Amino acid sequence: DSSSRIVTATISDLTGVPTIGSLRPRIYFRKNANAYVSNPGTLVSGTGQNGTWSFTINALQMGGVAYGDVVSYFIIAQDNVTPTTNFGSNPSSGLVATNVNAVTTPPTTPASYPISFTLNGTYTVGASGFYPTLTAAANAYNTSCIGGPVTFSLIDASYPSETYPITINANAFASSVNTLTIKPANGVTATFSGTSATGMIVLNGADYVTIDGSNGTTVNSICPRVQATRNLIVENTNTSTASAVLSMNTTSGGDAATNNQFMNCVVIGNGSLTTGVAINISGPTIGSGAGANGNSNNNIINNEIARAQVGVFSAGQSATIRNLNNRYELNELDSTGTFIIGRVGIMSLFEDGPSIQGNTLANFNNSTSTDQIAIAVGNNAATNSVTTLAETINAVIAGNDINGVVQTNTFSAVGILVAATSTGTTTVSNNMVNRVFTNGTAGDFACGIYYGGGAGQFNVYNNTVVISGAALTGASQPNMAIGINGSTPSVDIRNNILVCTGSNGFNGNTGIRLAYTSTLGNYAYLIIINNNIFVS
Repeated sequence: DSSSRIVTATISDLTGVPTIGSLRPRIYFRKNANAYVSNPGTLVSGTGQNGTWSFTINALQMGGVAYGDVVSYFIIAQDNVTPTTNFGSNPSSGLVATNVNAVTTPPTTPASYPISFTLNGTYTVGASGFYPTLTAAANAYNTSCIGGPVTFSLIDASYPSETYPITINANAFASSVNTLTIKPANGVTATFSGTSATGMIVLNGADYVTIDGSNGTTVNSICPRVQATRNLIVENTNTSTASAVLSMNTTSGGDAATNNQFMNCVVIGNGSLTTGVAINISGPTIGSGAGANGNSNNNIINNEIARAQVGVFSAGQSATIRNLNNRYELNELDSTGTFIIGRVGIMSLFEDGPSIQGNTLANFNNSTSTDQIAIAVGNNAATNSVTTLAETINAVIAGNDINGVVQTNTFSAVGILVAATSTGTTTVSNNMVNRVFTNGTAGDFACGIYYGGGAGQFNVYNNTVVISGAALTGASQPNMAIGINGSTPSVDIRNNILVCTGSNGFNGNTGIRLAYTSTLGNYAYLIIINNNIFVS
């Protein structure tokens, strides 16, 4: 801020320093490159041999300070030895002086602090706005204090003068009260289109930031289903497979991104085989959980997502450093043609308590050498030999509409994949999974709902699954509505409608397929009740 500041220092000397008079310790300070001015200190407690001192940096003595100024300062003290006085300063390198009142050369690198603007309220962003670009607004946020909720209101239809990535860093004053919201003004649909090898907008360890693409006030709801308008388009045209469009990540120093929201946006990458991730939550590197330090309590809600290999990616670091309570709800990943998602719709790795609800995922049609998965939890691939990779626990996967997950090569196609869990309860309920089909060989398969097994409780309730597709001829593995791997998993399958039809050349269609052996006791934790199964 622009007011005066108090600096507290502890000064120790064997013979003591003067505690009264003109030779007591002083603070020197200046604004920018101006001349130094000084004030004596006041002994607050202790003695001249070991005491706590208070020093005032008086803004008026510098002619006042304003946003953008930098104040430099150092403290100097001398002892009581006579006739040859000893003195020192902090910082000290480069100091030339004869006593505390006669400094010929100040320290080479004094201590310093910038004068920051205090943000509070709404600031327009656009050619005629308070900030001409979102880049400028973000830079101001990164270097300012926050005195209350802040809104950057987008007033232009396009923003051609941005510098990407637009990076929003952690602000020490951010809180559940001191939030930042970026959203279009009433009646405005704003577009950010450009190229970045990382992301277009990056929350780098930032907290309590919301990017709200709606220019209205509608509140999203899963039940009853209510969705706000999407009036913010963010497009990354970069062809890098390591790029994203929107990203929130832990910094290289371990500062996690928490309590953030990407909502009501149209998020578009370069292509289904190029852009790595449309919306990313990760460690310092996009698409990787390495270094992630608990990017928790984040919401990805009601976005239209297109043209990327993975629609939504979120990864914690390990089974002991997970992302907690992230929500992925009401998103639409159902584009057609060149706008499809290439590989995985929503991927959750090393998380605890994710909510994946009310999403629409469709038109996943792939002939490349990768598995095709609408929702992948705990693993990024489907094979009958690998049951876990990055265990996610206590997931709620409910009310999603999946229509069309087809792999016409010889790899897997899965509607909902949950890797093995060792603890907690994962529930898959009230999902519609339709048209899942593949030409699977050598461990690959088509499956509506697949679970890798494990000691964690896995509940499958009230889902409708239809495995079908145009006839294929090259498969050597089955298609199945529900597949359960592992030896003695704890599974409860109730009240589902399961259909498995069509030919992939193997004729191994199955309603519920288990990897269990016939050993006595292996079915001790299996419940299958009230399911309606049709297979042909």
